[in-house]
Amino acid sequence: MTRNVVARVAARWIRQRMSSRPSEVIYTGVFLSPMDRQRLIRRFGQEHSQAFAHHMTLWTVNDGGDPGWEDLPLGKTVDLKIVGYVADDKGQAVVVQPPTRLRPRNGRVPHVTISTAVGVPPSYSKTLTEDFDTSDQAGKGFPKLEGKIGWWDGQEVRFDVPQAKTAA
Repeated sequence: MTRNVVARVAARWIRQRMSSRPSEVIYTGVFLSPMDRQRLIRRFGQEHSQAFAHHMTLWTVNDGGDPGWEDLPLGKTVDLKIVGYVADDKGQAVVVQPPTRLRPRNGRVPHVTISTAVGVPPSYSKTLTEDFDTSDQAGKGFPKLEGKIGWWDGQEVRFDVPQAKTAA
């Protein structure tokens, strides 16, 4: 075998191995800029000790399946229109209206968690917003937010296409 043939076979083998072990994608979402995070907290306050105001989730590993990479315009900035606000003794969130093609999976109400009480995970906002009726707050003149479509790997927000992990 020539060196080129060996290199091509090795490259094909590596690509196949990598494609079977994708990067660690915890969730995809629309991630707010630091400025919009500050605006959100300034507008609604921070009612609880744990502040988030970070993102609107589109898909999580708990949803199962594929996050729909082919339809996800990674890195694109989109508007999130705030259509309501909800809070209780455990959490605080805004309900948002994303572009039509960016609806959260599994029937979640699109929202951004602002804050939660100590010991309450940000995912509590799913419960807080599940029966929310936006008609109760129509015409309140809520601000619009901007966010960038990306994914969270457990350590940082990423806006590139996930690379597959190499075999150990």
